[in-house]
Order: sequence, then structure tokens, then C-alpha cells
Amino acid sequence: MMSMQQWFLRDWQRQARSLLLNRHAAIAPYLDRTLIREWLNYRGEVFPRYGLKLWLLVTLEIWL
Repeated sequence: MMSMQQWFLRDWQRQARSLLLNRHAAIAPYLDRTLIREWLNYRGEVFPRYGLKLWLLVTLEIWL
């Protein structure tokens, strides 16, 4: 089984970046773009659930 973080890094990073860091995104007012950028760049504290959190935010943005 592949972790969400690896899958995100390999296959979804570009799409997630364009969706979540877009200032016109439906969820943009509710997000800390600096934190999202750190998660997408995999910088900062190592936390194994970035992929799952990013996936949830992407699906919410697509749904909205």
C-alpha cells in the first residue's frame, strides 16, 4: 500500500498546488497559504499525514 504522501508527491502535487494556492479558490479565505505551501514543498516539521490532509483539501475545493 502506498502512503498518501508519496502518492501526492509523485502524482498530484502540481494539480494540488494550482487548486489550493489559487487566490480565487473557493476555500482560499479559510486556508493558511504559507502552511499549505510548506506541506506541498514537504518542508518544515516531518508529519506523515500531509498527503491525507492535502487530499481532503483538494477534494473539498473540487466539490465547492
